[in-house]
Amino acid sequence: LNMDGVCVFRLTRMATSPHINDLLFDATGPLATLHARVLDAGCEVNPEWNPMKVLFVPITEEQLEELRALADQGYELNKDDHILALQEDQDVIAAALKEHLRFKNRPKIKKVGPPSTVDPEEEVEELGSLLEVVCSIRTDSDVGMPSYQPEW
Repeated sequence: LNMDGVCVFRLTRMATSPHINDLLFDATGPLATLHARVLDAGCEVNPEWNPMKVLFVPITEEQLEELRALADQGYELNKDDHILALQEDQDVIAAALKEHLRFKNRPKIKKVGPPSTVDPEEEVEELGSLLEVVCSIRTDSDVGMPSYQPEW
């Protein structure tokens, strides 16, 4: 979102599970350093005006209103599965999820951003001059595996 490395992350499946909430909101658990950063700045991890699941970046209500304005650019703010944190926190959060939750109860964490502003057709035209077909593989998707057919 900015040069400080603040990002919106989304938890995939199971994001509303009590196990996830226990892990994310435990100020003495594996995410204690993230909690400490927010609390030391005099802010809260989950203030009542928060439109996201958790805030791991010190932020005021006014700053969050500016962030809500970015919704027009493709950013979502969802109470069930979005987290505001630093880019470098993604690995810390993912490691905590992996270490403390069983695979079937563990969501993945993905960075959220606006949809790409690049026109796919424009991108193909740019790359078209760089690509050259040397040989091809002919397949019949209804029958078995592909086979190599040299073009002699």
